[in-house]
Amino acid sequence: MKIFLHHKPDGYINDCCVVKPISTTWNDFGFKSRVRLELTIANIKVILQAYYTAYLHNEFVTLGSISPNNLDDNIPQYILLESVTEYETLKNRFPNQFNYILKELNDISFLRMQRNRYKNFNLLWLCCIKILKIELS
Repeated sequence: MKIFLHHKPDGYINDCCVVKPISTTWNDFGFKSRVRLELTIANIKVILQAYYTAYLHNEFVTLGSISPNNLDDNIPQYILLESVTEYETLKNRFPNQFNYILKELNDISFLRMQRNRYKNFNLLWLCCIKILKIELS
């Protein structure tokens, strides 16, 4: 999914997310940079409140210093939806694409959950193997 700042280019018809400032200035910092996400998937549009940040040349930049011209797919961008309500809205609107959307948005909360779930699964699997070995011996 393509992420655009400020507005979607004319004629763009694929799934995308447009990041727009909530206030008239983009002077916020880090994950305190409150933004509005206009997410369009399969011609269904949903608006979510979120926090947004990006890194240029491995350095954090403020939203005010980013323009659509210097942002491309190779620049790490991170999003964190503002509240549980926003995640519920996304889940209700796109139940079958919820994980895909969060992964495409590079949502910090989702990425952390996935990483921890994988670790927890591996730990659980190792415990099961040890229990089986003890019972079999």
